[in-house]
Amino acid sequence: MKAGPSQTTPARHSTCWLADRSVIDRETATALRGAAGLRNRIAHGYGQLDYVRVHREAQPGIPALRAFLMAASRAAGMDDAGGHEDASV
Repeated sequence: MKAGPSQTTPARHSTCWLADRSVIDRETATALRGAAGLRNRIAHGYGQLDYVRVHREAQPGIPALRAFLMAASRAAGMDDAGGHEDASV
């Protein structure tokens, strides 16, 4: 079994690691990196947030998170996690 990314690895490296091993696709990896960046902007700049921008940038992260959860379920051998067959549910 190959070692996973270290706990201190930035999100971009973790998502690349998962994509390199075909756990998630490149599109999902890219969207998750964007979501991590958005999280960092929110966490470190609350008083300076542009809420319209946050809403716009959060939109691609939602389907990416669903895709990631489905991929993680498959990788863990839980193909039908929660009884849903696709990430749109």
